[in-house]
Amino acid sequence: MRIVCKACQYTSEIHKQTIEKELEKLKKGTIPMADDALYEKRLKACSDCKHLDISGTCMMCGCYVMLRAALKNNKCPEKHW
Repeated sequence: MRIVCKACQYTSEIHKQTIEKELEKLKKGTIPMADDALYEKRLKACSDCKHLDISGTCMMCGCYVMLRAALKNNKCPEKHW
């Protein structure tokens, strides 16, 4: 089965590698990032959410949750975190 991100239409493996590279770039920049504990807590909340698509996309806002959770000042559209 081919998993496709609705936002970028990449296959899941390419998408995952792209997201990981972007996270590394963000961590090196000046954008405030969530610390590891907060990031993991957010990802846990997202993984338990009924709005999380199999590709890792939030079906409420269309974002990729690994990126949303990584940025310190972001919020969950469903107010789970």
